[in-house]
Amino acid sequence: MKAIFNRLFNRIRGYFPSLLPTGTEAFHKWSDKLIETYPMPTEDKDSLKFALATTIMHLGPQDHHKANEYFYRTIVAGASKQVAHSVFTDIKLSQKAAAEKLAAEELAAKNVISIQQS
Repeated sequence: MKAIFNRLFNRIRGYFPSLLPTGTEAFHKWSDKLIETYPMPTEDKDSLKFALATTIMHLGPQDHHKANEYFYRTIVAGASKQVAHSVFTDIKLSQKAAAEKLAAEELAAKNVISIQQS
């Protein structure tokens, strides 16, 4: 029960800006707490910490306070974009394969017609 209450309390606190971590130990403590608080799209902590570190590096020079909710939403959006890109790529590859098959069939039909005319 205490763990549920702490998670709920951390989610509410996550809407308010807090100071970003400024040391390695502080980063690991902050990122572990964030990963435990929010339902992340993956269980791979290294990938999540990499995404969090990248997000921090993309912040502006005056952004020293940011809400944890911002980082959670950024990670979820990144995961959604990764899935969308994968689907997009699969569709484009299947369209390319279908176009190549159609071109091959048309070429074969032209060859058959040119042989029959000879």
